[in-house]
Amino acid sequence: MPKDFSRKNLRGRNFKGQNLTGANFSQADIRGANFTNAILREANFTGAQAGLQHRWRIFLLTISLFLSVISGFMSGFASSWIAVFLILNIIKQYTIISAVLMLIVLAIFFIDTIRQGLRAVAVAVAVAGAVAGAATIVAVMAGVAAATGAVAGAAAAGAGAIAWAGTAAIAGAVTGLALYLAERALAGEEKYAWIHTTAIAIATIGGTSFRNADLTDANFTHAILKSTDFRTANLTRTSFRNTTKLDRARVGNSILADTRIRELLITGNGYKKSYVGANLQGANLTGANLSYANLKQANLKGATLHQASLKSANLTETQALATDFTAAFFTGACLEAWNIDASTKIDRVDCGFIYLLEYPKPGTDDRERRPHHISKCFEPGDFEKLYKRIMTTVQILLKDGLNPKAFIAAFQKLMQEFPDMTPKSIQGIEKKENDVLLTLKVPEGTDKDTFEQIEKIWDEVYQARLEAQRQAEQLKYKDEEIAFYRQEIDYMKEIVDILAQQPQSINIIQEDK
Repeated sequence: MPKDFSRKNLRGRNFKGQNLTGANFSQADIRGANFTNAILREANFTGAQAGLQHRWRIFLLTISLFLSVISGFMSGFASSWIAVFLILNIIKQYTIISAVLMLIVLAIFFIDTIRQGLRAVAVAVAVAGAVAGAATIVAVMAGVAAATGAVAGAAAAGAGAIAWAGTAAIAGAVTGLALYLAERALAGEEKYAWIHTTAIAIATIGGTSFRNADLTDANFTHAILKSTDFRTANLTRTSFRNTTKLDRARVGNSILADTRIRELLITGNGYKKSYVGANLQGANLTGANLSYANLKQANLKGATLHQASLKSANLTETQALATDFTAAFFTGACLEAWNIDASTKIDRVDCGFIYLLEYPKPGTDDRERRPHHISKCFEPGDFEKLYKRIMTTVQILLKDGLNPKAFIAAFQKLMQEFPDMTPKSIQGIEKKENDVLLTLKVPEGTDKDTFEQIEKIWDEVYQARLEAQRQAEQLKYKDEEIAFYRQEIDYMKEIVDILAQQPQSINIIQEDK
């Protein structure tokens, strides 16, 4: 019987490697819990709160503030020396390197603190550290002034005053730039993604871990997933609908790494959006609104779109093997060259009509509507029957017509390889201009590999027999040529023999002298 942990305080608990299939964690506090390598198929995490425990939050915030102070001090220190070096015209390479490192540290710190709602504190601490660093340099210069006498002291004091003024400007600029980098990273700009990724990696230390866990069909609806580690987890058909702070989780290379996909999984709203070529393999899109969405060449293998709306969606060349479209709405969808097989579920699909072409035929507005006539629509169950018939048939195009001998040889080979195939399996032989379309019925449940094997065997045998016939015809032609020449030779022999049997006479014609 599945375990019930609903509404329990499970902070810091260790479930590593445990089999918790179907367990109920709804409304539970799982902050800091370790589910690494656990089996959590069909587990219920509805409304659960994941993330960091309070002590880890305080620890990370303390570290962040400490880094801010250090970074601010570095900023002030570097800024002061930059000002001095500008005066002396001796800027060094290490000054630039230290400034860049300080910018990175500040940006990462700002990401964490802004998310904690402590933006003002972050800026204040960084600026205070910068001023403190500058003050240290100025104090040193003041000491130099006292020790070196009036002239040298005046020069040092003047340099210190200039350094102080330069520091105020440079420290402010550095802090502002770091803050800008942090906000751009939070906004999801790709060129700053590495800063965001680094900040997330730090923020998930000590947080809830689902690393390498099996979360197939698990439900995280309305869960809080801040500072949660999902790296290498199996997220097949995992529901993330209406979760919060999923953008602050560590997701590795999963489908959640794509901002478009993550937002679609959370909101279920893909209305008129583009997912061309997107990886949606195993995605849970139950009830999603994908009306007018462009899913061309998208990977939907193993995904569930139960009761999803695909009204007028573009599914051209979409990979939909083992995809669940049960009770989905398909009216107006384009299904040109989409890839489905017997594992694709299309039960109870609601569909009035579909198109088989993404773009109209040249010079027409014909997109191969089904049913053909604009006034007709599918009756309930017609779409399912149509595509189930397609999924249980193999269509083979015979170029330049049907060759009877090659046809018989290829079909006999298929019957040898597939005992269920009989002459009754031939569903149709249709003329297509100069070609012929052969339709063969296969048993229900036939997988994609078997379809491909049938086509391969047919093509190999059919083409081999055609080639054999071509070679035989060539040999026959050569034999006929040889026979003709032999006949000609025999005829010439007869003529020679006749001439040889006739009496010969020699006429000598003497010319008159």
